[in-house]
Amino acid sequence: MIVDSEGNVSATTTTGGGGGGSDYVLKGGDMMTGTLRFETSTVGVAIDAGYNNIIAVNKLSVVIIDPLYNIGGVKYSSYAPSIVGGAKEEYVGRGNIKDCGSEFCSWILDFSQVSKGSDLWVWRQIIDFHPETIEVIMTAYGKPALLSYEIGDNQIKFYSDRPTQFSYRLVGSRFDWRRWPTLAPDQSESTSLIIK
Repeated sequence: MIVDSEGNVSATTTTGGGGGGSDYVLKGGDMMTGTLRFETSTVGVAIDAGYNNIIAVNKLSVVIIDPLYNIGGVKYSSYAPSIVGGAKEEYVGRGNIKDCGSEFCSWILDFSQVSKGSDLWVWRQIIDFHPETIEVIMTAYGKPALLSYEIGDNQIKFYSDRPTQFSYRLVGSRFDWRRWPTLAPDQSESTSLIIK
């Protein structure tokens, strides 16, 4: 199967039309219904999109996603992680807790003050912002520090026992996370990942 730069799809078969091979070509506006199955003589490759984008896919059920890097002529895999518990979005950032009172120090990540279009702004727009749907992982830079956080009022408040720089990872359930439960709604969907 080939997808050209204009988005046209073509496929060749050696079983149709007198055994000499037949081409099936889909042009813009053509539609197919049903299940499309591929068999290929090329080891491990059934579809090659020719570096074009595949768009408007609702769900991909795959064994592994592998962003493949070519570094100095050698190819390296960097497998994408998967997560149990519904669709989630992540953001990684750094903060500086330096506003100190008599009992603790704090820093407020106020999403109403985040620049529109920034990575952090996008993260906030696409998640279900509630304390029960967000996890925060924090690590102090340098000397150990006691760290904690609170979520509410479009803010995440970070606390420590002393002034400290830290990194954080925000993991939030995506706005439509309820559509993607851990127990697959379609139990007839095929998979090659089978654990007994």
